[in-house]
Amino acid sequence: KYDFAKNWHDTTLNANGVKNSDLAATVVKAFECPSASRNGAVAYTTSSSSGSVNVTAAPSDYGPASYIDSTLRNAAPAVLPASFITNYKGVLRSFSSNKVSGVKISQITDGTSNTMMLMEDVGRPLRFRMGAPVSTSVSSGAGWADRDNSFSVAGFDKANVSKSPMYGTCAVNCSNNASLVTLDGGEIVSSTDYN
Repeated sequence: KYDFAKNWHDTTLNANGVKNSDLAATVVKAFECPSASRNGAVAYTTSSSSGSVNVTAAPSDYGPASYIDSTLRNAAPAVLPASFITNYKGVLRSFSSNKVSGVKISQITDGTSNTMMLMEDVGRPLRFRMGAPVSTSVSSGAGWADRDNSFSVAGFDKANVSKSPMYGTCAVNCSNNASLVTLDGGEIVSSTDYN
């Protein structure tokens, strides 16, 4: 019933008699980590070609990897190749000249067995750093239908929690902004989950 020819937050009835905005506000349990707790759809402001738009969206704890930031080379020099000097494009979404495009499977030259297409980023639309909420305001891009649902993976600076999470050496379980956060089934998010 979703109309891919319209914006995800479009409020007009489509040919199927439904609004994309209503569908985007529908909670899909498969898109939520069972360990995360939330209370349904959330309201936030997002950007569109016509400017800022107030939307209501059902969050997702999973999103496409838009790219892996080259700064992670410093975080894991023994794991990442020396040639890792530029951002690696994500399979489902990449940016080139301000245009959004996907990557063809045939363009993955090192095989797909180690390719992450979707990654977990628990807790969105709230922002967490080192296990604590940064604020009570919600951030855009958390909705499963939101075009900004994808995220890059960069490092987080554990030594300076007030700094932007970009460009540190911690890429997992330090922040849910530009890094991966995952939970094991049944646990509650606490500061020990991020150490």
